[in-house]
Amino acid sequence: MKPIGNFFLYSLTFFLLPQFSLFAQSDGPRTHLPAPTDAWIFNVKYLNLEQNIIPSGNLLIKNAKVTIDVMPITIARTFAIGNNWARVLVMAAPTLSFKGTINAPALPLPINQVKTSGISDGWVTFEMGLINRPAQNIIEFSKQAPAKFSMNGLFRFWYSGSYDKNKYINLGSNRLAFDVGLPMSIRINNNPKKILWLETWPGIQVFTPNNEPSKPSNSSKTTQYPLFYLENHLSYNFNSKLYCGLDLRFQQGGQTLDDGVKNNNTLTTGAGGVFIGYKFLPYLDFYASYDEIFWGVNDAQSRMIRLSLAIAYIDMKKYKKKVI
Repeated sequence: MKPIGNFFLYSLTFFLLPQFSLFAQSDGPRTHLPAPTDAWIFNVKYLNLEQNIIPSGNLLIKNAKVTIDVMPITIARTFAIGNNWARVLVMAAPTLSFKGTINAPALPLPINQVKTSGISDGWVTFEMGLINRPAQNIIEFSKQAPAKFSMNGLFRFWYSGSYDKNKYINLGSNRLAFDVGLPMSIRINNNPKKILWLETWPGIQVFTPNNEPSKPSNSSKTTQYPLFYLENHLSYNFNSKLYCGLDLRFQQGGQTLDDGVKNNNTLTTGAGGVFIGYKFLPYLDFYASYDEIFWGVNDAQSRMIRLSLAIAYIDMKKYKKKVI
């Protein structure tokens, strides 16, 4: 057999390697697809948000409107734990610009918060294959078609971004949060060059208390009910470079309580959108998406434009002798 060149391996691998578009508004399409071990991924995004929800996407601020430009940056590493594929991801979200208006019943006039700087809530994630997600290096991965169905287990730890209790609207949440989810990938067709993928991810997010609530609250502690969500992405590869798809996300819960008094800000929403992506190089992937809340109680609103650029790297020298 003739040697398989590095370029071919890169092309085949990163055709399937997930696009890391990770943020709380949704993890984004092609995030949990099969991938080889020993990969480094660097992903930078630009998000423009108009909503009445804090940037992390899990707390509704009634009577508010915020416009945010944020640039989440994610670094990921895939590896093996025994025979199972696994990865660790770290995300930080520096904010480029932020302005907001809130009109609370206790305030005589709307409060305009023209400018705020800092970072939004970020996270650290651990994910491991549970069903049909074996640990495969780039050589093994390139020789085997992905399973029709696979499932991962995911745990995510959220840390707070910038927060000032004297401000009416903040980038950060001043509390910790924890996600547990089961991301699943379903390969609908058998065409290796024009794969149709369905990704679905049920999960739950729980929160620690905020012991320093911000204005206009006069409470000593704010707690929050768990937030349940179901994220879905349908994506289609036209060829090895061009792909597009649809997003659909539901969430329920997340109501806050000030000293035990409910704020009637439950996040019951349905959101969706479209995306299109292009792989400029086997290791360089770009996509753009538009998503918005199309149905929500308590006047929940959100509109998001997202641009994402991902760079992947595998050291091929360690596999050079294994390529046949």
